[in-house]
Amino acid sequence: MSEELKPCPFCGEIPFVEWRNIRQETNTYLICKTEGCTAQNIHWDNDESWNTRPIEDELRAALVELHKNTDLFISPWKRDQITLGDVSQLVETVSRVRALLVKHDYTK
Repeated sequence: MSEELKPCPFCGEIPFVEWRNIRQETNTYLICKTEGCTAQNIHWDNDESWNTRPIEDELRAALVELHKNTDLFISPWKRDQITLGDVSQLVETVSRVRALLVKHDYTK
């Protein structure tokens, strides 16, 4: 394994690691064995595919950008430096975060 495994994206449990010899090659598979989990008994080929969370990564990047853009508005000694461009950029970022939340149904 090249990196620490993330918990199952569906149930939050740690995956089961299985090694199989197929045609004299040892292959590693990751499986969630949690009873009732949506991903139960689905095999991932490697830890990189298991740890891939494109929705989370995209949302995390947007939230980091939002955090950077709000610093200027939160700091009382920088408020007089706020420009229309700063406001526009903040509104754009908030809209992007909102669109991601709606797109991936995180609004409930």
